[in-house]
Amino acid sequence: MRTFEEDLQKALNFHGHLCIGQVLGTRIARLGLMQFGITEPEKYKDLIIYVESDRCLADAVSAVCGCSLGRRRLKWIDYGKMAAVFYDIQTKCSYRIFNHKRITPEKGEDILAFYNQYSDEELFSIQEVKLNITEFDLPGKPIISVCCEGCKEKVMDNRHVTLDGKNYCRHCADRSKYYRVLRVE
Repeated sequence: MRTFEEDLQKALNFHGHLCIGQVLGTRIARLGLMQFGITEPEKYKDLIIYVESDRCLADAVSAVCGCSLGRRRLKWIDYGKMAAVFYDIQTKCSYRIFNHKRITPEKGEDILAFYNQYSDEELFSIQEVKLNITEFDLPGKPIISVCCEGCKEKVMDNRHVTLDGKNYCRHCADRSKYYRVLRVE
């Protein structure tokens, strides 16, 4: 297994700067890998990780564990938390790791030195959890795809909604849309 310093550098190369999320995210990633005895994450393809924030921690976890959204091995749940769930496809075991100690360095203080004074046990909690995951959430080719009756776009991986016997994408089925089409070119 790589050292913490090597993993942090990998995260920094991907993310671009040192910050609290990079330090804590790297440590969470390493703890997750250790739960399953994974020493070469780039070679281990049966790990799926759910990050609970779209901030710096997500980049660290992705870089250290070698998981990405496009490969369907990284998922994002928008809870705004410094936490991640690690799921092993083979064993079907999952662990949620989160930062339970509400401490941050003073402005201008060395972030790395600050967090290095705390053990993993002092900073993080590990919970064994049951993950609600289906075959449609796993890596690989789409199992099903349908055409949305509203926008006529393809919807993959059982992410459609059926209303009155017709299939719709979540956007067309949802009244509180995060975007509204202004013009089609």
